[in-house]
Amino acid sequence: MQLMTEAALLALSFAADLSLYDIMIEGDCADLFLALQNPEKCLAPFGTLVEDIQWRASHFRKVVFSFTNSLYNQVAHVIAKEALKRNSIGIMVEECPPFLLNSIQIDKKEKGGIPPP
Repeated sequence: MQLMTEAALLALSFAADLSLYDIMIEGDCADLFLALQNPEKCLAPFGTLVEDIQWRASHFRKVVFSFTNSLYNQVAHVIAKEALKRNSIGIMVEECPPFLLNSIQIDKKEKGGIPPP
């Protein structure tokens, strides 16, 4: 939970640095995404980070927090495995690295070929 919360916070910071206006943050941590969508104060141990994420999200035109079951998100799994192998930070913007192509095709089939909203 802590890692996903910190990853969402970093994703928002990175999106702001790129001057993006509409973003989607997708993950498989249902409790976090429920907390992020709830306007009430989060009393969970990670509540302070949830508030930070919500505050940063308020500076974008549109932010969608989307829960995706990990069984149907092969791409995220492959990216996480690849990140563990590397000693440096990798950033993918617009171009798809070759190691993801197969996983993208699998996810498209699992989701019926429909891109997320």
